[in-house]
Amino acid sequence: MDGASQTEIGYLSGVTANVQGQLDLKSPKDSPLFIGTPLAPTATAGSNTTQIATTAFVQTEISNLVDAAPATLNTLNELAAALGDDANYATTVTNALALKAPLASPTFTGTSTLNNVIVSGTLTVNGSSATLNAATLSVDDINITIGDIASPTDATASGGGITLKGATDKTITWVGSHGGWEFNHPGVFTTLPAQGRAIAIRGDASGSAGILQFTNNAMSAQWASITATNGVINLNASSVTTSTDFTVYGNSVQLEGTGNYPNAINFNDPTNTSFWHLTGPRKLESDRLSLFWYNGSTYTAAAHFYKDPSMDVFGSLRIENTVAGGNGPMLRLENKSDAAGTRAGIFFGVDSGSASWGDFGNGEIIVENSGSGNTGIMKFRVYDGGTSEAMKICGNGLYYTAAENANYNLRNGVAFANAGIAIDKGWNGYPGIMVFNTNGYGDTRQGEFRFHGWNRSYSSYPATSGGDFGVNILIDGSAYSISDRRHKTNIVDNPYGLEAILALQPRKFDRLSSDGVIQPHQTDVLGFIAQEVMEVIPEAVLYHEDEDTPNEIGWCRAYSLDDSYIVSTLVNAIKEQNSIIELLKQRIEALENA
Repeated sequence: MDGASQTEIGYLSGVTANVQGQLDLKSPKDSPLFIGTPLAPTATAGSNTTQIATTAFVQTEISNLVDAAPATLNTLNELAAALGDDANYATTVTNALALKAPLASPTFTGTSTLNNVIVSGTLTVNGSSATLNAATLSVDDINITIGDIASPTDATASGGGITLKGATDKTITWVGSHGGWEFNHPGVFTTLPAQGRAIAIRGDASGSAGILQFTNNAMSAQWASITATNGVINLNASSVTTSTDFTVYGNSVQLEGTGNYPNAINFNDPTNTSFWHLTGPRKLESDRLSLFWYNGSTYTAAAHFYKDPSMDVFGSLRIENTVAGGNGPMLRLENKSDAAGTRAGIFFGVDSGSASWGDFGNGEIIVENSGSGNTGIMKFRVYDGGTSEAMKICGNGLYYTAAENANYNLRNGVAFANAGIAIDKGWNGYPGIMVFNTNGYGDTRQGEFRFHGWNRSYSSYPATSGGDFGVNILIDGSAYSISDRRHKTNIVDNPYGLEAILALQPRKFDRLSSDGVIQPHQTDVLGFIAQEVMEVIPEAVLYHEDEDTPNEIGWCRAYSLDDSYIVSTLVNAIKEQNSIIELLKQRIEALENA
């Protein structure tokens, strides 16, 4: 600077430096930059000017903006997250609302799902169908009306009904052409009302019949009908079939029909084409009840039940099998129990009143499980004042222990009570006649088994028809008696010999019947007289003192003879004679050699 002193220049430099220092502490008005904590007056809340907004103003505005928003929605990020970070949230909401129905007169499209909807007014569904996906539909009202259109007719009602879905549809449908309801499945009524009626078909008040008809699909043919008039039920059908029990309560069931096979009842399993066919009196045979077997194509007569014309009495029954060969006819009676003493059988009564077991002339055939080793027994009984059977067949014949079963075979053995005998294979498996130690009436007189001709014929039995007579026993083979040493005891020598034989007198004679007539085939008999033998060999004779009562002509048979005693004695006699012969031979030889 020209004309300025150094002092002045120094002074001016000092001022300049001071001013510059002061300027350095200031911020420019254009884009100022403050440091530290600059302060400014706080604008009034809600101000919208170019006034500087202090932190207090900003905090107040933010607080007013957030207001009482919850902590999770008091930031823009939280709000954005709540709006699904959708920048077009307003458009999205608008579009979503456009898909909603108004509360007032809403209109739904597509498939609508409603939960817990209460309709206080009238609910109208316009469409070809309505679907309710609910387990149970409850209707407080007592009437349900379907087909309620502006102008309902029978034609518009036809085809209406109810369908229950299942493996196959179960429908109840009104068929206009039939004029009635059609069920495509059977109806079952299991719970009866207080009146006891499961289903009621009513006639008019005059007592006209109520009619239940069964027809074909077009109702052009009537298959069957049930008509009830004043307590009487009439069934008009070509046949009646039931797949379960058919029970009729009343005094009788009457079947009436015409033709060759009227009044028929079939017994069959619906799954089987074969069945039993029972028909009443036929057109050509009025006295016959016939049972046929149907094999699916042909009826074959199995049995016929007659009022037997050959006997000319009512109450007789003949069962006839018309099939060649096979088993039949057969009557089968069963008692479904295997307990000891279980019985099944047939009772025969001959009495002026109701027959009972305590009446003479009545009889029974009984099969009984005796319970002794599961031995089945068939008993034949005719009342004789007691309870014993006349005869029994012992079935499988099992004995009571394993050891006895191994030694005896009584299978189907036949026992006779009064005779006290059995015909079986009980003696080591050989067929034979066994005599019991006591018969069926407690009689122990069983030590003899007799063969003889009796003065009774089969037709007159048990009455007499002639004199007793002798019979011959013819064996197609040899006759043996048990003679095992182990079967005997007290064995000694026969005391009789030649002297006894010489004392016996062989005879020739004819046998008489009890009426004194010489018996056929009993003439010129060679043998002995028991009384004569008894004087020599008394052991050979069996005397029945209780039978020693001659009849009016003196005929009697109290003495019996066992020829084996004579044979044994004859052997001794031969031995004695042989000893004598040997001695004589020795003497002859001695004389010849002398």
